[in-house]
Amino acid sequence: MVTDYSVLMSVYQKEEPSFFHDAIQSILRQTIPPKQIVLVCDGPLTDGLEQELEALQENQRDILRLVRLPACGGLGSALQKGLQSCSCELVARMDTDDLAVPNRMELQLAELDRDPSLSVLGGQITEFWISPDRISGSRRVPCDNEAIRTFAASRNPMNHMTVMFRKSAVLAAGSYRSFDRFEDYDLWSRMLAGGARFRNLDQVLVYARVAPDSYRRRGGMDYFRQSVRMQKQLRACGLLGPAAYCRNLAVRFAGTVLLPNRLRGLVYQKHLHKKLPSEES
Repeated sequence: MVTDYSVLMSVYQKEEPSFFHDAIQSILRQTIPPKQIVLVCDGPLTDGLEQELEALQENQRDILRLVRLPACGGLGSALQKGLQSCSCELVARMDTDDLAVPNRMELQLAELDRDPSLSVLGGQITEFWISPDRISGSRRVPCDNEAIRTFAASRNPMNHMTVMFRKSAVLAAGSYRSFDRFEDYDLWSRMLAGGARFRNLDQVLVYARVAPDSYRRRGGMDYFRQSVRMQKQLRACGLLGPAAYCRNLAVRFAGTVLLPNRLRGLVYQKHLHKKLPSEES
């Protein structure tokens, strides 16, 4: 089994240093540790983040590759540049405030070795804010390729922070590109249109840190404009027919523009990020 993989991450100045520290430690403590961590510094960072980087460089110099960008250009551009520095064919994405379960990479490496036809492999997430012992919800995504393709017509079929992919397949589809708030969904749509095979493991691979008011970022005209752009991309890739396109736009306009923040939060919790059975009253 191939056990060499790169971890691709991007950090910017608004990240909390302690969250960043914990995310890195969850990677270093994997049952199969990474051969390389590519960390893109998306613009200038705070003193607290720079201190974390100094400690990381001192202790993990052999596996760390820092890519510093002069100004913050957004996640898509940062990951595009970072991917160029990944030395391994297998690349695991990780956000800088989440926590990977200890055997995440071992599970994904085994599945990708078992099925060489897979291009992208993700998994499930549970959500928390302060401590992973206090789970607030989950985001379940379909597991098999056909279900993923069908799901992609309405919602992002992958939990981005959980994916491990083959670098060559991502580059063949055009890699990441600047697409505010939909960087990964855009990439998946192009890969699915090109015939790439996807899968999600049924296991939870990442504890995702989600702020209680995160739904606020999914509202307003700017978010709706980006949603329209994403729907047009799905149409261009052949993943969305004209009727579904119109329906999706209507739903998104109602959800992002017409709904007040409080109601959007209720919809977000009840229908998009469902609570775990153990958390339901």
